Amino acid sequence: MSASTSVLFSSLCATDPTAITRAGKEALLEEAGEQERAEEVLREAAVDALAGAGGGWRHAARAVD
Repeated sequence: MSASTSVLFSSLCATDPTAITRAGKEALLEEAGEQERAEEVLREAAVDALAGAGGGWRHAARAVD
């Protein structure tokens, strides 16, 4: 959690106790989304690297699956 997110989280919790749950869920969902995007980028890079290695797209597709 970044410093600005932490400050926002603290101020929400001070004014609304239920904000703890909402802010926590939102932070977890945001982190999960970032993780999914990072994994997708890595998969695409692996496919590109394998395709460029001379094995062709079929070998790359099998390696990712």
